[in-house]
Amino acid sequence: MNSSKVIVTVYSHPEFLPPTLNMIAELSKRFDKVYVLSRNVFVSDWVYPENVRLFVTGNLMTIRESESKSQIKKLISFLTYTWGLLKLLLMVKPILLVLCDPIPTFSFSLIRIFVSSKTRLWYHNHDVADLKQCRKFSIG
Repeated sequence: MNSSKVIVTVYSHPEFLPPTLNMIAELSKRFDKVYVLSRNVFVSDWVYPENVRLFVTGNLMTIRESESKSQIKKLISFLTYTWGLLKLLLMVKPILLVLCDPIPTFSFSLIRIFVSSKTRLWYHNHDVADLKQCRKFSIG
């Protein structure tokens, strides 16, 4: 593809999900640029292909630390992530957006009116949510 760009977004971190890392590696073979967006919950040590750029939102905070934060701080983290997704979409103007779990999908639904209708969406999730495990007022 000529000058093709894709954004892959996951709410936690791609290095927590080996199938996501594999997907990023495969996409890097087919697209000129692959942009990966996640929250800042892990110090990356993975060697990504040369045409992959990793973006994180917010200050570094582990998943366990973020779980213990107040609902307001969790909401701020979500809104920061959503704002980061919007900025990246407007900057990159990708031909494909890969949403890797329900939270990025919800985030995108809030900002979709600002994004080009030419951007194709692909929902890709490795997990099956167990509704019994979902906590009250959880974004998940």
